[in-house]
Amino acid sequence: MTDRSLKAALSLYPEWYRDDRGEEIIAVYESVTVGGGRLLRLRELAGIAGHGLRVRTGLVSGGVPGQVVAQAVPFVLGAGLGLWLCLSGLVDPSSSGQGHAWQLALVASWALAAVAAVAGRWGVARWTGVAASVPGLALLAGRALFSASLLGLVWVVSVPLVWLAMLLMAPPDLLSGRSRRTLPMVLAGAVLPWLLMFGQAYLHTPLFWDPSWRPLQLLLAILPLLAVHRRRLWPAGMVVGALPLLVSFNLLSLLNGFEGPIGMLAAVGFVVVLPLAALRLVKAVRAKGEPPAAA
Repeated sequence: MTDRSLKAALSLYPEWYRDDRGEEIIAVYESVTVGGGRLLRLRELAGIAGHGLRVRTGLVSGGVPGQVVAQAVPFVLGAGLGLWLCLSGLVDPSSSGQGHAWQLALVASWALAAVAAVAGRWGVARWTGVAASVPGLALLAGRALFSASLLGLVWVVSVPLVWLAMLLMAPPDLLSGRSRRTLPMVLAGAVLPWLLMFGQAYLHTPLFWDPSWRPLQLLLAILPLLAVHRRRLWPAGMVVGALPLLVSFNLLSLLNGFEGPIGMLAAVGFVVVLPLAALRLVKAVRAKGEPPAAA
């Protein structure tokens, strides 16, 4: 592997990081790959490049994005379980409650991941969730392609794809131990898909059955960001885990425009509040020099 490949991998790091630890990275790479084959060098270069992207995007244990994504993981695991429970018909009030074998297998996989998270077995939880995401994505994509709907394909695969990315990008060292917030986050994630799919059958509020009110769901979802302060990143994690599903379910309303005064106010509120909330989050975390605790 040429020096050009190593330089390309190092270029993914921020300049300050290259100046501080670039020589160390090169020395470790050379010591590990000496006498090794092409496959070993490619693997080490991929590791260097991947870590460079993590540092540049803040998806490390000391970065705000990494800490927020780590907080979102238990919510995502619960939401994956809730989504497949709904798609299998097991919690559908109008269904006989019998799903296909592959749907039940995915429900069982997500349930295992959720239980492992509550038990503090984050390695099992994370990789079981990843393993359950891949066949789920393939099955949903195949169904959408069979219906010849490009919009349907985007709709059905976007949410699990974003959740899969979160599971993969969360810093592993922030996923450890048993947190008292893990169970509530998992349960909140599991309830959200049910509310969006079947809430109108039980909760007779325009928030669920009136399309002009649906943008209000997005506004209400991001409000917890306004309450985020130092060492309290879990509300941000909940918002990050919930927004892909909320945006997906409100996609048609977003494309067709916001109908009615409630929809217009909610749309304007979402556009205004989201950047303000994100700015407050960044300022709160940078209030002191030390990084906030993820738990």
